[in-house]
Amino acid sequence: MSVLLYLDRFCVGMAEPYIKQDLGLSTFQVGIFFSAFFLTYALCQVPSGWFSDRYGARLMLTVYILAWSLFTAMMGLSYGFAMLLLMRAAYGVGQAGAYPTSASVLSKWVPFSNRGTASSLVAFGGRLGGAIAPVLTALMIVWFVPMRTSSLLQPDSLRDGAALCVHLSPEDPSDLPAARLRVRSDLPVEVQRIVDSIAVKYRPLAEDKQELERRAK
Repeated sequence: MSVLLYLDRFCVGMAEPYIKQDLGLSTFQVGIFFSAFFLTYALCQVPSGWFSDRYGARLMLTVYILAWSLFTAMMGLSYGFAMLLLMRAAYGVGQAGAYPTSASVLSKWVPFSNRGTASSLVAFGGRLGGAIAPVLTALMIVWFVPMRTSSLLQPDSLRDGAALCVHLSPEDPSDLPAARLRVRSDLPVEVQRIVDSIAVKYRPLAEDKQELERRAK
């Protein structure tokens, strides 16, 4: 349970640049998307623990695992920000019951002398899930996500500093491919501001240059 808990929790973070690009989300919307999980996760822990006491820990733990797994998959089927936000919030509700219910399971079915070992296994499972999540997520992205648009910079872009700034600072940030986004994010904040200022000044000239080249052909 704890391996799946952290595996599903961390996998979305690995795929965030691709989700942002695919749905055209702003940085603010991505922040709201991630915050939705923590809000519902925090608010629903006490109610989910009550449900476990009321209807049985084994039954409710099964329900919680199936619920958060379903909503994790539904995030991949989201076609807009509203649906993505709703699925993320519902996912938080499902995960909220994991640790309260597992504590109930340990208290009822594990002898008192072995509860320390059992609790450490639950804690270790979470760390294991978090450790393997980047590797498994990266493999699945490579296997299943098609590359529709090339993210490679052209040789001319690398020789032309102003053109490179335009590539790293498009008018619409959601148009920035994941590879270029990673390059930009590795730059210091001051350098990013310089890149943006150069791109603003050079972009009209680049458009004029393209128009002249088109006419020359």
